[in-house]
Parts: sequence; structure tokens; C-alpha cells
Amino acid sequence: MFDVITRASHTTEKWLMIGAAAVQDAYNEHEISNVGLVKSEHSISDGVTKPGLCSALNKMLRTRVDNIPVQQWIIF
Repeated sequence: MFDVITRASHTTEKWLMIGAAAVQDAYNEHEISNVGLVKSEHSISDGVTKPGLCSALNKMLRTRVDNIPVQQWIIF
């Protein structure tokens, strides 16, 4: 998703096309102001999209703190 947003690249994955369109609409409506790149080992979305234990999601739920390190920010 980060590459699609920041590099104007295209994807053939339908779920990513829908997500990119939603992000573009949110940007046009001034609902988002920046995008961050998170390494896959720190991604909490893996906990709801992939089978198995997700240590990043587990840590966030246990501590109730979102301290996920962002590798790169793009400020609009």
C-alpha cells in the first residue's frame, strides 16, 4: 500500500486497489495528512489477516500502548 500511495505505482490485487482508492478519497477530502511505512514484523494488521500468533498485535493488546516504530513517513 505504501508503494502504491507514494510512488504512483499500480497493483493487480483487488483488495489493494480498493484500499488505495479509499486512501486517495480520504486524502482528497483532507481526512488524512500523512502515511507511515511499518516493517512487516511490527504490523498489527497481520494479526487479523494471517493465521498464527502476531507478536506486535499481542504486545499492543497487552500494554494498551501503540508504540509501533514507523520506518518512513510521507507528510502530505
